[in-house]
This record gives sequence, C-alpha cells and structure tokens, in this order.
Amino acid sequence: MGRERDTERQSRVRQIRRRVFVVVSLLIALMVALSLPGVQRALFPGWLIEIWGRVIAVVAVLAIGTILLLPVMIEANLNPRPLSGPGRVPRGKGIHPPVDDQ
Repeated sequence: MGRERDTERQSRVRQIRRRVFVVVSLLIALMVALSLPGVQRALFPGWLIEIWGRVIAVVAVLAIGTILLLPVMIEANLNPRPLSGPGRVPRGKGIHPPVDDQ
C-alpha cells in the first residue's frame, strides 16, 4: 500500500513538473518571439516598442517566478490543507438571526 501511494505521489509530481515546464517554455518562447524586431514593428504601436524592454523583463520575471515557485506548487497540490470554515452553526448563534418556528 505504501509503494502504491509513493508511485501515485511521484506521478503527480511528474505531472505538475510537466505542466510547469510547458508554461515556462511558452513564456520563454513568447519572450524570444517578442524580442524579434520584425514582430515588434508589425504587431505593436510605436509607444509600446519604446517600453519594450520592460515588457520582456516582465515576461522574464514571470518565467523565473514560476520556476522558483515550483516546490510550493508541488506541495500545495500534494498536501492540500482543508479550509477552516464556520461548519455547522446552531440556530441563534453566529451571523444569522434566530428563526421563529411558529
């Protein structure tokens, strides 16, 4: 039983890593495509080309941030914590006013 759980955990980790790899690859491909001068001039107005370095920097930060947050994403998906909520609240208690049963 323990081995099955370990293999399930490993397969979930591989799946998360694959998804993050795809996202990071798309961000890097977007960054490379946007850095080509022909693409810039053809698709975007002049005022956006002036701040183009900042646009590419934002995409780079998103890619690096996704890579750095990979352990947090894996842990959050493998060991989700239940949200604490009000649960069952008796009548007359909590935020709802008491109900008359007449």
